Amino acid sequence: MEPTLPRRWGPAGPDIGEPMTTTTGTARRAAAVLAISLLVIVGGAGPAWADPAEPTNYQSRVTDVAPFTPYAEVKVVAGDAFLNLAVVPGHTAAVTGYFHEPYLRFDADGTVWANENSPAFYINRSRFGLGGTPASASATATPVWTQVGSGGRYAWHDHRTHWMSPDLPPTVGGTRAEIVFPWDLPIVVDGVETTVSGQLLWFPSANPVGPIMLGLVGLAPLMFLRRGRILPIAVAAAIAAGFALLAATAEYLATPAPGRVIPLTPLVPALAVVAAVLAIGFDRHPLRAWASALLSGIGLVLYSGRSMATLTAPILPSSLPVALERACVAMAGWVGLAVILLAITGLWGSMRINTAEVEAPRDGS
Repeated sequence: MEPTLPRRWGPAGPDIGEPMTTTTGTARRAAAVLAISLLVIVGGAGPAWADPAEPTNYQSRVTDVAPFTPYAEVKVVAGDAFLNLAVVPGHTAAVTGYFHEPYLRFDADGTVWANENSPAFYINRSRFGLGGTPASASATATPVWTQVGSGGRYAWHDHRTHWMSPDLPPTVGGTRAEIVFPWDLPIVVDGVETTVSGQLLWFPSANPVGPIMLGLVGLAPLMFLRRGRILPIAVAAAIAAGFALLAATAEYLATPAPGRVIPLTPLVPALAVVAAVLAIGFDRHPLRAWASALLSGIGLVLYSGRSMATLTAPILPSSLPVALERACVAMAGWVGLAVILLAITGLWGSMRINTAEVEAPRDGS
């Protein structure tokens, strides 16, 4: 009788608990892992479903409201991305568009309306005013009102308050903050014409070395790594993915409702969390465990890559402290890369051992 090879995680490790019956089965599992990984990549790197706030070097600020009114509050949120107007219930307000046409209307009951025949209705749909304007939209067209909000609050991209190009303004680019331009926004509150004044500022990029080094803390669970053991790897992935999900959710919630359609930003780290937890749960099923860890690592790297600007942008659209937000992104990158490398190694080792088991001589052969 010729003994068969022991079923193990890799060169050393616990019982695998799920032998393969054919080499074809091993190949199928490998193909499934690759296919799922590709789906994650495509899903994470696909086109944006909305126009959310992004890390930026710009900040727009309201400096004056004349005449002052206690019944309407105007502020810029997420750096320079959105202008937010909140009107006290029982009071009214109106905002004109770029051609002095009626654009927004805030009723006393809190209902917010937008004029579909205002060019601003279409121009303000994206951060840089991309997209066409129909022929029916003009400064002289009869207003057609559609409800866009409630509660007396609404936020929109107002291109009078931010820089309309991905290129730097010609007056900035040094090592200190600069005023790009002042701006004015005409509104009407309870029938009184009011001017909201502000400034757009530019800030130099931050040094990313600190948060990058701080992100290495996420590799601490790997200090307990032993050959063939997945638990420390899965724990590291789960912790990093949890922090990534926290940061992504804070960024998502910092975007006003018009910029939120599908929570794509938190989706990838959420998937990484689930995959890491599955890797822990598949303690006695190495192929499944390593495949789950691989997916978690891919999700972490995708999130970190998409959020790379967070490491250097001085203005972050998030309710988290800046240092924590940056550390979460850096941790996701470091841990994601380590988990991918270790998971591929572990997956390959488990597949080789399973294949050797199948091909080993059996009793009576």
